[in-house]
Amino acid sequence: MPSPDGKSVILKTETVVGRATWIWGMRHIRENTLNRLNEHKWVILSAEDDLPWFTTDDPVVRLNFRHPGDYNFKGGWQVPNTNIFLPLSPKHLLFTQVGSKSPYERGEFLPRDQAVMLRRMIAEHAHRYIFSPFKDPDISCYRARHVDAEAVKSEQEQWSKWHDEQSAAERELLSGR
Repeated sequence: MPSPDGKSVILKTETVVGRATWIWGMRHIRENTLNRLNEHKWVILSAEDDLPWFTTDDPVVRLNFRHPGDYNFKGGWQVPNTNIFLPLSPKHLLFTQVGSKSPYERGEFLPRDQAVMLRRMIAEHAHRYIFSPFKDPDISCYRARHVDAEAVKSEQEQWSKWHDEQSAAERELLSGR
């Protein structure tokens, strides 16, 4: 369709970000992202007994860190000095630093202040859920607990309709409407 000024064209595209997109994303991760794991020098770090690792609904943290007041979670596989880490168990954390040798040795116990900082960052990085095998009073200090019965009910309703809505949207898209 021509634009109002007549000098360009307006192009409209419609798609469904649904199951097929999700499946494509999983395939992309399997075929591309997983290959990057071998490009890095990984170490498994240990936690002190009173500072166990917990995990979240988004467990892989890609951290750009300059100092405790200046960091973000926008790091990447090819961003030099990005710290990538993932809790494996309450005792072990998988860790790498992009583009350089890890500052830690395999099996090393992190200094307490660094372990506390990484635990805080794991909690801050969560989308909504933090999972811990132990009652951990520090978690609520890192991230306040939020209980919302209406939000839970709304999400359950959305999930109950998801399959039918996705199927209808994909059929409509494929039929060319």
